[in-house]
Amino acid sequence: MFPRACPKTPVIEEFIKGGLTDADMAINIMTAKTTAELKNYVNTALAAKKAENNMIQQLQQQLEQANGQLKQLQQQTEQLSQQNNQLQQKLQTNNDEKLQIERERLKLEKQANMDKADYNDKMLELKNKQLEVEIHQQWDGNPYNDKIKDV
Repeated sequence: MFPRACPKTPVIEEFIKGGLTDADMAINIMTAKTTAELKNYVNTALAAKKAENNMIQQLQQQLEQANGQLKQLQQQTEQLSQQNNQLQQKLQTNNDEKLQIERERLKLEKQANMDKADYNDKMLELKNKQLEVEIHQQWDGNPYNDKIKDV
């Protein structure tokens, strides 16, 4: 990869392989004139890589937290969906029962009206028979039953 003429090359190769530095920093390290300059470049590369790794770790933690929150929200959504379905079923049942009660009420009301009409018809028939009897009593020639009794 790098020419073996430079004594720093094996160190730089290991840094690049380990992901501790990028190409720009590797060139700076290889072209360093003094040991202090080399130390500065290496420390800068390590610090940058450390900061990058810290940032990646923070982002991974945030991603894990977001995934956890997403999972919780999905569970809540599922629970709310189930509750909604249960309430919809309950509402449908209540509506069906309400319709059945309304049908029964109408049936009873109709029966009550029919019974009332039947009662009125029977009372009319009874009054007509009573009137016929009273008419016959008036004209039957018996003086003891001429008085009309109101029943």
